[in-house]
Amino acid sequence: MVSKKKLFITMIYALTSMVLYLALAQFSQDMNRPAIQIAGWIIMGQAINTALTYYWLGIPLLSFSGIFTWLMYLFHLSQPVLIALFPDYSLDFDVSKYVLATTYFEAIKYSFMVLFFLAIGVLIMQSYRRKDLQNSSLIQNHSELAELIKAHNLFKTGLFIFILTFPFEIYLQISRLFVALNEGYLATFNFELGGFFGILANISLVGMIMMLCGQKHNQKVGRWMLLAYTLFYLIAMFSGGRMWQVIKLLLVFTYYLQIYQIKISKKNLILLLIGGYLLAGFLSVIADIRSYDFTSSGYILEIAKNIFAQNPILKVLDEFGGTIYTLTLTIDKVPAMIERSWGSQFILNFASLLPNLTGKIDEMVNETNFVLLLKMPHIGGSLVAELYYSFGKYQPIFSLLLGMGIQAMTQKIRWDIQHNQYRFITYTALLQYSLISWIRGSSSILYRNTFYGSLFVLVVVTYMSILKKKEVQPSWRRS
Repeated sequence: MVSKKKLFITMIYALTSMVLYLALAQFSQDMNRPAIQIAGWIIMGQAINTALTYYWLGIPLLSFSGIFTWLMYLFHLSQPVLIALFPDYSLDFDVSKYVLATTYFEAIKYSFMVLFFLAIGVLIMQSYRRKDLQNSSLIQNHSELAELIKAHNLFKTGLFIFILTFPFEIYLQISRLFVALNEGYLATFNFELGGFFGILANISLVGMIMMLCGQKHNQKVGRWMLLAYTLFYLIAMFSGGRMWQVIKLLLVFTYYLQIYQIKISKKNLILLLIGGYLLAGFLSVIADIRSYDFTSSGYILEIAKNIFAQNPILKVLDEFGGTIYTLTLTIDKVPAMIERSWGSQFILNFASLLPNLTGKIDEMVNETNFVLLLKMPHIGGSLVAELYYSFGKYQPIFSLLLGMGIQAMTQKIRWDIQHNQYRFITYTALLQYSLISWIRGSSSILYRNTFYGSLFVLVVVTYMSILKKKEVQPSWRRS
């Protein structure tokens, strides 16, 4: 059933967004520095427009949909905003100075439209009323497995998964840290815990979320788990890498807020702002650490000195906003030098689920990875750039469906937490992690993590279910 009020607000949002886009297209014709500043103000207006519409339709800022949307803005459109707000700020890597003006403005407009249709998809899904999500065939399951994944059994199952998998994560993160200390940040790119062991390391995230859900009525325990988990990944970031650690912390933090129903009061808002500022400072320092000489005894002093030497918020906007460079390269090379894929990689990547005994599977998958096709080392991927590589001007259909899918997951997560039904959360936690990773990566990350992670969790839950049945079996039947 459609909420007419929400649908009306969505239509107002669409009209406002189109007016802003027309203004962006008009001012972009000048292709100079003032035009970038105007583009920045328009983007900021669209971000506020999106935030207010999400708020009016009841989509929390720190929900899965909210985080996905804001990270898309941060990585693809934050540099023009920074140039608009702080015209005298000297960017470390100003993308507009390294590419043609026509390409740069094309990238801005394309990113704007991807984010617009993504938000429309989120809003359309939110406009539908659902009296009881349990009526959905996706959730309705009264099997023993569903019974096992309830709050009173969840902590035990999550702890079992965490104990099995987190040692692999510890080994991976600590090894990267030592590699960075001895050989430098770039050497960490050559160190991977590949194959199934790498997937096991990521599955520890599922165990952590399950443990938090299992301690829904004991916030003190949940708080200590969150603090310990955060501390580990903050230490791990001293290797110079931050992306995977930050995504895991973001996901766990959003679950923590939802599980314990923490409202964003004035006090909590102030704490969040302070925490965000400190985290931004820490992330900017981690970026600087990549160039530090760790063999020198003075590097700790250098780190401490640089923490607040510059505004950390501006530095984060500067660095993360450089992702648009990947999109500009894609615009220049597709279809002029690289053929458009028309989404073929989304099908071919299923081959990555097959055993890679001879290395041929990885070779085939790499041939469809648009980041590797660009032949530019260490640039990183981009969801928006992959949409350009795949669909070009036809991206609205995919962006719309992606937004609807993300919001459907957000609604389901909220319902599950409220009703102590954690089956969906358990089996899609790694999909959520992979989707957020895709913002700064490529779609190839979605497959192995999601499939093998869910399969592993299913095996563990089945095993725990068998153990539970044996525990409740009468003694005369066991003898």
